[in-house]
Amino acid sequence: MLAFVANGARAVPGFDVAPDPRTGTTAENTRSALHITISETQPAKTIASGDCGGRSYSVGDTHWDRSTFAILGDLFQTAAGEVRGVDLPITISK
Repeated sequence: MLAFVANGARAVPGFDVAPDPRTGTTAENTRSALHITISETQPAKTIASGDCGGRSYSVGDTHWDRSTFAILGDLFQTAAGEVRGVDLPITISK
């Protein structure tokens, strides 16, 4: 999943989107939907991170970024395809 995010961060780093007047005010209005820090070294804190192409990619250390990454992870898992070769043991007591 981090490879997917890393490739997207390199291809389109970000752009401004004007607020929709129909939405009204919001409690949080971040500059990006998901901030990804790209650096040459691993992050000092324990946050979601990974290496790709010789660089370290980590999720922004904010509640917004961690929540967005968790939602993206849920979506990725539901869209990953069919799971095969997983046996679930079932015990029936008598």
